[in-house]
Amino acid sequence: DIAQIESGNVEEKSIIRVNGKKGFILRVRKQEQADVITTVDLVKEKITELNERYDNQLQIFYSTDLSKYVRNRLKIVTNNGMMGLLLVLIVLGSFLSFKTAFWVAVSLPVSLLGTVALLGASGETINLVSLAAMILVLGIVVDDSIIVAESIHHHKQRGEDRFESAKRGFKHVIMPVITTILTTILAFSSMFLMEGTMGKFIYVIPIVVIFALLLSFLEVSIALPAHLASSHEKIKSSHWFDAVEVWFEGFLSNVLKWRYLVVITFALMLAASLYFAKTNMKFVLFPAVGVDTISARLQMPAGSSLDYTESVSKQIETLISEVVGEDLESVTSNVGKYFPHVARFTIELSPSSERVQTSKVLLKQLKARAGEVTLAEKLKFSIRRPGPPQGEDVEINLVGSDNIQRQAAANRLEKILSSIDGLDNIDRDDEPGKARIEVVLDFEKMARLDIDFPVVSQYLKTAFTGIDVTDIREGQNDVNFRIYFGDGQHSQSFIQSLKVNNRKGHLIPIAQFSSIRQIEGEPDFNHFNGQRSTLVSGSVDDEITTVGQVMDEALEGLDLANNFPNIRVIGEGGAKETMQSMDSFKQAFVMAIFGIFLLLVLLFNSYTQPLLVLSAIPFSVIGVIWAFFLHGETLSFFAILGTLALVGVIVNDSLVLVSHLNYLKEKVVDATTSAHGFIIKGAKDRLRAVVLTTLTTLAGVIPLAYGIGGTDYILQPMALSLGYGLIFGTVMTLVLLPCLYLINYDFVNWVKRLTKTT
Repeated sequence: DIAQIESGNVEEKSIIRVNGKKGFILRVRKQEQADVITTVDLVKEKITELNERYDNQLQIFYSTDLSKYVRNRLKIVTNNGMMGLLLVLIVLGSFLSFKTAFWVAVSLPVSLLGTVALLGASGETINLVSLAAMILVLGIVVDDSIIVAESIHHHKQRGEDRFESAKRGFKHVIMPVITTILTTILAFSSMFLMEGTMGKFIYVIPIVVIFALLLSFLEVSIALPAHLASSHEKIKSSHWFDAVEVWFEGFLSNVLKWRYLVVITFALMLAASLYFAKTNMKFVLFPAVGVDTISARLQMPAGSSLDYTESVSKQIETLISEVVGEDLESVTSNVGKYFPHVARFTIELSPSSERVQTSKVLLKQLKARAGEVTLAEKLKFSIRRPGPPQGEDVEINLVGSDNIQRQAAANRLEKILSSIDGLDNIDRDDEPGKARIEVVLDFEKMARLDIDFPVVSQYLKTAFTGIDVTDIREGQNDVNFRIYFGDGQHSQSFIQSLKVNNRKGHLIPIAQFSSIRQIEGEPDFNHFNGQRSTLVSGSVDDEITTVGQVMDEALEGLDLANNFPNIRVIGEGGAKETMQSMDSFKQAFVMAIFGIFLLLVLLFNSYTQPLLVLSAIPFSVIGVIWAFFLHGETLSFFAILGTLALVGVIVNDSLVLVSHLNYLKEKVVDATTSAHGFIIKGAKDRLRAVVLTTLTTLAGVIPLAYGIGGTDYILQPMALSLGYGLIFGTVMTLVLLPCLYLINYDFVNWVKRLTKTT
């Protein structure tokens, strides 16, 4: 008669929905060195056994299976690697004998498998970064093998004994090969000095490069000469490539006559390319491509109930299913984890190589249709960029103790960011929280009415949250008894109608000794170094703008010095990460270049010739810039990695060519031979090795660049920069370098003559 008794579950504080149904999530994290594929397979096996115990009545979804992405990437790399190896064999067989081609090609799996073994022994794993490093070092490994094999093949072609050919061919190129291995190790070791999260993310790249190059050195210095020396094959005295060498000889003879014009032309091309890249191309550390997960955040009006938020979440799940369609693996909703009016969604997509639409297209479609959910106060879709963990693309932290100025600056900044094309998902961390009702008690009236404060407090708690009065044992569980006042609709009018017992046992309406006021919700108070701060953030569309451009435009429009003098700004997020990482990398790379210069000085016993070899570094960038522009790609961190590998190959070819020209100048050339003569002969001798290096590296990376064996958007730009940069780098090595060598030769002789006359 005095109460209504109901038996039910404890009130839900949060709701998990998986693929449109209520459930719960069990997250399984592997140990640091555990294999993700093996771990997932074992977990699925145990889950299957568990489901069989319940007659397969459990509906089980694997909402975040990271192993499938690793399997997919391994499959892509394996397929492209097999195609690349086949193409390398065909190219080598066309230029050299097929036995020589076989032994050169063997150096690739030997070096890479050995690298995998050494990675395991050193406690590292095969992951995206180490796989990328293996692809990077692929061209350099095959380059070293080609240089040694081609040198031995050249001596065999001249009719020398196979053992003598192996000895003399190896001896002729081993010093340049050792030097180029050391220079490449120095260039990649600059990554060890990269600071911040990026440094922790990529430290394995130089480790892979060092392991692969050391194994490559052992292979080309011991195994390869031994195999070629023991190889019984008939070497033809003439070859189809001889005609190409004859044409190149005449071509280079004409080019050397115009050497100053050629150098000026290349310099102008470099300056124009760099200017074009600076003014027309964007650099994004990690472009949002090839992403496998899209996140969403729903915010309802503050004070919304959990059930109401869930009902709107169902509409969003339907929207996601309609937009993503067959590319959807799973969608997980987490309603009320932090606040009852907030829900978060994780949208798992199928692997990028199997997807109908790209993640970028799907994200745009979801953002375009977000307005259809009219009940939502805010609905934002975003993606997490590949690479190391980082904040939002743009995060501007306004710091200062002047609350009025900071609030005004945050409002102004939010308006500026909203007006920038290519920036969305603008958010700030000072939004007001849930509004609350405050009961203001009149203690004088309470004293006259004989009402105790603890009694009032207990009545209000019972009305809003209920109080536990007892519990009973039911089976293996304790069941609580909780008392509530009213019907659960705890409104302002209900409080005013509530009556409280005084010390005499009389019921007194709470409205007689209290008043009710509504207070606006207060924001979270955040601090930076002891001062209050407000963070404003947003997501950047890489096709329209960049983080740097947004930051510059936002800070210029904000004009803190004149408008808000008591506020200072701290740039965070992707912009800060980009600047810090790249600044430390630049410093380390400059140190590495200086180290390479000293190594080359020791090899050539000259201060000018190392500059000829190092000139390959800036000129090789020309091909990368135009390749990315013509393919519509954004310059990124993985493009830089590809350029680093490109520099290793180009420096290798340049170093061997300069070393060979020095050999001809001192050992072969007599007094009657002109500088033109031995430079043309030296370039002609190295033509086949340089062309072979280019074609084999292209054969290895082109399948990956164009996704012939499966598309990997992360590794694609790396293969693109290495492949197309090498095409232009080959022209630079065969045309520009001989011109620079001749100019340097003329300059040194002029200095000697000038010294003698003085």
